[in-house]
Amino acid sequence: MNGKGPSSKHRPDCFGPFPVRADLGASRFGPVYLGREPSRNARAVIRTFELSREWREFGEQSDLLDSFRKLCETTLDHPGLARPLAFGAEGDIPYIVYSDLPGTAMDAVMRQDGPRPFEEVLQRARQLADAIDCAASAGIYHGMVAPCDVILGEERAGVTGFGFAQALIKVGIA
Repeated sequence: MNGKGPSSKHRPDCFGPFPVRADLGASRFGPVYLGREPSRNARAVIRTFELSREWREFGEQSDLLDSFRKLCETTLDHPGLARPLAFGAEGDIPYIVYSDLPGTAMDAVMRQDGPRPFEEVLQRARQLADAIDCAASAGIYHGMVAPCDVILGEERAGVTGFGFAQALIKVGIA
């Protein structure tokens, strides 16, 4: 909470109306923060995109934000999916906000606890497949699921980060 993000020079106090509470780490595109959704007083995840100067000067930021807007207008209503809530730009840093899924990222669970029992893995795989199928039926795809995107809760597995890879690909970033 010293104002320094994992890969940024300075962490803003908020992104739009979403106050930043803590650093969660960094993706290959920029820092990820834990924030607060003010309307529900609920946890939210803020993914930022630190784009190259050349890319910003090319004017593609508005296209990226338009893709994020369309993603936020899509209904992803499934307990295993982090829902896109809002988007914007803080200065020249585009961001998208997702609902927070309760639990711990799979990569952290694996490092701490090691392999899980087969029955648990099978149950979690079915839950993930159901969530991924729900998103696909809405025309939203993940594009690069990694263990840090799979959230293992006490009762349910979920996936975060749906749709932003499609937006990045559409504007030629990823």
